[in-house]
Amino acid sequence: YEAEIQPGLLVWQLLYENHGSILSRDNIKLLQLALDQARQSTSVALAQATIQGSLGPFSNAQANTLESYGDWYNLVRKSLATEPQEPPAFCDDFRAAFPRLIFSDAFPNCINTFDGGYKRYSRTLVHCLSALNDHWQWDGGDLTQYLRAFSAQSNVSTTQEGNGDRKPALTFSFKADSDRLEAVLCEPHMKLTQSDVPGDNTFYFHRIYFYPRAHVTFQGKLLIGHAGEHL
Repeated sequence: YEAEIQPGLLVWQLLYENHGSILSRDNIKLLQLALDQARQSTSVALAQATIQGSLGPFSNAQANTLESYGDWYNLVRKSLATEPQEPPAFCDDFRAAFPRLIFSDAFPNCINTFDGGYKRYSRTLVHCLSALNDHWQWDGGDLTQYLRAFSAQSNVSTTQEGNGDRKPALTFSFKADSDRLEAVLCEPHMKLTQSDVPGDNTFYFHRIYFYPRAHVTFQGKLLIGHAGEHL
């Protein structure tokens, strides 16, 4: 209903306000009925339909078909960074933007722990999750050395937790299947020390905690335990 179909004209305005002869009365009634009966979809389903050329009137031969899933990931990431939605919708789109990552049950609530609100850090947050999704490939060697290399690659300091007593606070629940949760210790963390706000020179202590290995239970995907305040 909030989609803009032409400059200054939203769908709901066309349907429920008088805008001359843009659509006939019968066509307006049909469009109202179609929207009222439409099923909700997700960004993942839309990506699949768009790339396959089965979304609405689009076909694979047309210019508006995405060339690859990579194009879709980049499009969703740009939207997350520049037009962050409310927490549930914001985190729902993580699945489309970061297909290698699985997020714990701490999401979406944990992102509300960013100082001043997560929307002040959306670009930085998307940058960090993109780096994990696209570049984290630890093979089980020297983790400390790999963290240094990843820090240089991502341009974000990424370290291991140094206090063994804090393991319970860094253990997060992940939904393994429909009726089972699995607790996973996520000690390595990226340090988000700056906001995206121009002129804000405050040093922050936000973190993204993750499990460093590709987890067998979760089909080799990378697990993200928390994003927000320092735990």
